Amino acid sequence: MNRKEKYKEELIPILKRFFKSGERRELYAYIIGHSNLPGPRANLELAGAFTDLVEEHATEDTGRIWGWLNAMMAFSPEVAPDNDPKEFLPFCGVWGMAAMTSACPQFLKAALGKLKALSEDKRWRIREAVALGIQKLLVKERAYTLKALHSWVGTGNWLIMRAVAAGVAEPILLKQRQIAKASFELHRKILSTILSYEERNTEAFRILRKALGYTLSVITESEPAKGFSYLDELAKSGDSDLRWIVNENLKKNRLIKNFPDEVKTLKRAMEK
Repeated sequence: MNRKEKYKEELIPILKRFFKSGERRELYAYIIGHSNLPGPRANLELAGAFTDLVEEHATEDTGRIWGWLNAMMAFSPEVAPDNDPKEFLPFCGVWGMAAMTSACPQFLKAALGKLKALSEDKRWRIREAVALGIQKLLVKERAYTLKALHSWVGTGNWLIMRAVAAGVAEPILLKQRQIAKASFELHRKILSTILSYEERNTEAFRILRKALGYTLSVITESEPAKGFSYLDELAKSGDSDLRWIVNENLKKNRLIKNFPDEVKTLKRAMEK
């Protein structure tokens, strides 16, 4: 039995008692107590077990489960600050909400609204949970989710665009032609937006730029000819932020190991 299966086994009776009584204290205590926080790595195996169980039971009492997950997500940065064990409650709530929506698509519009709002959260782990939630929705609700993501990019909000870039940069998802195509289109819109703004001296922009420093390597690995052509285009833009993004992506092992010649050629071109 691996760790995720162990957590599922322990969570099942706790969730049964919760569904029967509506009392959350035992469940919250278990999640907080096994969060691995404070620390560099939250307990993703527990989050995965929790998410699987939410999806499996989502149709049993949709109203109560939806309300409960929203209550978990409502733990604010003031109540559950960064790296505090209580932060794991909204993290699991976000991921669980996406899992529930996969099983109950009637919540899709509301779930995407929640993810969009939380993409601006102060806590980096909650922003990561948003990206994971987007990926979860793309598996079963691809067309609607992609349409929503295109509208998010149009807002010009750096953190919302960061959620989009990180959400679509998932190797397994990029095996689907529609998602791979949309991922390039979304990145083009994001990077075009960057070029249209001269004022970028904000923490939110730095967070977006850091994400783009790896997401382009993920989508390039999925379609190398198209990806390297686009990286070359960005490098020739003359924009210092775009060139930084290209250079960061060229440092990623997924490109260095699989496409060494293309990486060397582009690096030489950037040095001229």
